[in-house]
Amino acid sequence: MFISRKSFGFASYFVFLLLISAGLLAGLFSMGCECSPPSTGSSTTTTHTDTPPKNGVGLEEINHRPSYQPGDKVEVRLMGFWTPEDGTGMLEWWPPDGATAIAFPPDRQPEPGGPPFLFKNLTSEQAKAGIAVSYNAPPPPIIDGKPWRSITDHLHVEMEKTSHACQMEHACTQKTTQNSDAEPQVRPASAPTATDVTFWDVERGVDFDTELTQAACQDLVAQLKSAYAFTALRLPLADEITPGQSYELPIVQTAPHAPRLFLISSWLQEAMAQEIRPDATTWANYHLPAAPGARWVALGVKPDADVDCTGFTSLPKFTLVSLVSLDLSSRPAACAGCEIAMYVCYKSAPGAHGLASEAQPSLATADGFTCLGPGALPLIETGKWLLEPFTVMQTLKPGDPVQLHYWIENLGDAETTFSLAYSATLASPTWVIRPGLAADPLQPDMSRTISGEVRVPAHGTAHLHIFGQTPADAAVGQYHFFLQAANVAVTPPAWRGSTLLVVTADGSLPTAAPLAAAVAVGGVATPVQVSAGQAITYFLTVTNTGAFSLTNLVLTDTLPVHTAYLSCTGGDSCAANGAAIAWNLANLGTGQSRSFTLAVRIDAGLPDGAQIANTAYRITTGQGVAADGPPIVTVLGRQRKLFLPLILRQ
Repeated sequence: MFISRKSFGFASYFVFLLLISAGLLAGLFSMGCECSPPSTGSSTTTTHTDTPPKNGVGLEEINHRPSYQPGDKVEVRLMGFWTPEDGTGMLEWWPPDGATAIAFPPDRQPEPGGPPFLFKNLTSEQAKAGIAVSYNAPPPPIIDGKPWRSITDHLHVEMEKTSHACQMEHACTQKTTQNSDAEPQVRPASAPTATDVTFWDVERGVDFDTELTQAACQDLVAQLKSAYAFTALRLPLADEITPGQSYELPIVQTAPHAPRLFLISSWLQEAMAQEIRPDATTWANYHLPAAPGARWVALGVKPDADVDCTGFTSLPKFTLVSLVSLDLSSRPAACAGCEIAMYVCYKSAPGAHGLASEAQPSLATADGFTCLGPGALPLIETGKWLLEPFTVMQTLKPGDPVQLHYWIENLGDAETTFSLAYSATLASPTWVIRPGLAADPLQPDMSRTISGEVRVPAHGTAHLHIFGQTPADAAVGQYHFFLQAANVAVTPPAWRGSTLLVVTADGSLPTAAPLAAAVAVGGVATPVQVSAGQAITYFLTVTNTGAFSLTNLVLTDTLPVHTAYLSCTGGDSCAANGAAIAWNLANLGTGQSRSFTLAVRIDAGLPDGAQIANTAYRITTGQGVAADGPPIVTVLGRQRKLFLPLILRQ
């Protein structure tokens, strides 16, 4: 059985828009785009236990609403069909668990029985037009022991207060620790205690109105698992972190709160475990903007995540949902009201144009990575209302119009008036806010404007369409638009949403680097000054510079002329066979390096000035990629130095 959700895109940021194959990414951002607009669909679940269809089947919502309460009428259109052995078009629909008052059009009734409801003998025209059905919304599904909501802040942030009685077999206090100068390590769980633990559950979803084929699914998963893409969060750890200080990374890594990423569509749900990326974390703390008492932590999908992209032929759209829990109970008030900065980083293709950043102009080209952000994640406890950006990122070129879409949802029982305030780092000549059309609030009402406040009916929604203009002389870079709504009489009293505005020369993002395995090897010799008859040690370093883990690595070297073998170390094993030395290493993760040593003795009787050259060391891998190391040349004898006379001025 799988569970399929439809409205995760409402609680979205641009986090996963770039974690796609270069071809799909170029298609998404080839024009100035409103990225991750909300997909149509209700906050429902769909269960299915039979074989998935051979062709794409999807749901499209009719009369869109941002959210549904249990019992509300939901209207959807069933799209597509699948073809059994007899060649006729069929469509099978499982309604959400708990749905009631299920109704079908008089001229398109399913076969008797159900659920599932089966529609037979469909033509391609009927499948394209779709079948309109309606039902009353069920209660939200229970996932990880709590209702899974689909609407909150631009990143779903929900405060969860639970009392955990830790048992010996369930290490609920286990966290990752990191020394400020060392790589992350796992700290053993503390002794069993009963304590109140406050988690911030961060739910991040992005909808893609893009066809997902098997090949595109495989490329997407490969990008997510590779070292070429990661998300970096700047997490508050202390008031101040001193050099050498140890600290705990507050990302919860124990079930059921361990980080996960879901790939979801109408016939698909694949859960992928996420992990802290040590090398990307080190990179982020070196390159991304720092803040007192905070450290960057990079997350990515585990390389061994198992994802099945073969159960379908084509899906009309899909959703990516990330779940991360933060334990900030060590901070005052569990850091309520804090803002967590976030970047999405991906490897750019060689020669791709760079992006400047407001905070750090050289950021986008550091080590070939492009980083989009920073996004601001405010930790706000969900209350009676929320502010949500539909447009979470827009790519522009100088002179382009800017059109953004936000909405405010009132979850309370009374009409509420919210004051509005906006700011932007992009110097548009004017910013204008317009309401949505009464008949179709997703479209702007160009005859009206909103100045300082907006009224939202009880259990209703106000759509806000913001218009601006990119200056013709705008510099290439990343900018932000911020919209804040406030009412001190409700909870929370204020909420701020933001949109990332990326200006490039042609309105497109730097092209993502194609995924590939790669390896490099280099070395040095010590001591620098050596004479005939003495020993010399070569330190050889192998680095995984590609997107994937490497296996079955073999490092070989040939003894330099005029040397004799003494010893070798490193790897899983090493051995000498005459003048040939070989090291074996089973695995090397992306971005990781391993060192190997070779000690030799230089022949006696060689004159000063003679050269000992190590020119024949090479690394090969099970992935078919290999590299030769540059020559390491040592000149025998004391290195002469030139001393100039010292002249003192009287």
